[in-house]
Amino acid sequence: MKSHMRFFVLFFSLGLFIAGCGSDAPESAPSATNAIELAPTEIESASSADPTSEPAATESEPKGPMRVGVYGGSVPPLTITDGDTYSGFEIELATEIIARLRGADAQIEWVPIEAPDRFSSLATGRIDMLVRATLHTVSREEQALFSGGYLLSGNSFLVFKDAGFSSVEDLDGKNIGLRPHMVDRLIEVADAHGYTFNARVFEELTSALGRAHAIFDDWVFLIGFMDPAVQALIVDGSFLGPIGIAFPLGEEDFRDEVNGVLSDMIADGTWQSLFDKWFGIEVPWNVEEMFAWPAVDQ
Repeated sequence: MKSHMRFFVLFFSLGLFIAGCGSDAPESAPSATNAIELAPTEIESASSADPTSEPAATESEPKGPMRVGVYGGSVPPLTITDGDTYSGFEIELATEIIARLRGADAQIEWVPIEAPDRFSSLATGRIDMLVRATLHTVSREEQALFSGGYLLSGNSFLVFKDAGFSSVEDLDGKNIGLRPHMVDRLIEVADAHGYTFNARVFEELTSALGRAHAIFDDWVFLIGFMDPAVQALIVDGSFLGPIGIAFPLGEEDFRDEVNGVLSDMIADGTWQSLFDKWFGIEVPWNVEEMFAWPAVDQ
């Protein structure tokens, strides 16, 4: 398998030529413990032995806020920020999960996290969980625990409806706008189908609008830019991967509790209601398979 690329500068973009050869290719709170009742003599003994010791925590004491790592800016429909106010699919998903675990009055602290700091923020205890469209890969299991999938990542092309494109084949030989980190995935699409794409690389997707025949990215992010009145998504099935909630290593019990709640939300229709509210399109995969989708082998 060999892909040929030619780089050139175009305005604010970096262009490259991608040709496929037709071969196959294709991101805790500890659980509450029961209070231990001690005999009066034991309590007195403990107090007298160490008068500076702090009283043991009990279940009746209020827990601190759940610290949830999220996007630091608006990435609709996942996270939308307005000053200190957060909304969006991932925000409501996390809110519902925490409410079912801790009660409707549970406190939540939304912690903006940049991409390079996702896993270090978990490791250092800055956050208890990460709900930031994090792809679950095999290599990332060395840095964090992951819940079952609450979305599936997948390749898609954003096109204008009046352009006449209705399949990936229609885009063979066309100009494709994309972000730098998506180049390898576009090469995989080219190789999987044997197509040729003239790729134009932009730092921001908004810069590519109107400057390419299609924009290539994960459908999860393209949906935030799409105007359904004039644009459509062409979904390519050569790549699918689970997006899960990430937790610090060692927090298996907390991860399992969240998995139980997330599974219930999928079964009782809550997940579907949130998806319909924030995405407004048909789910482009089998929801029943989403939660158990295996980690991406990379």
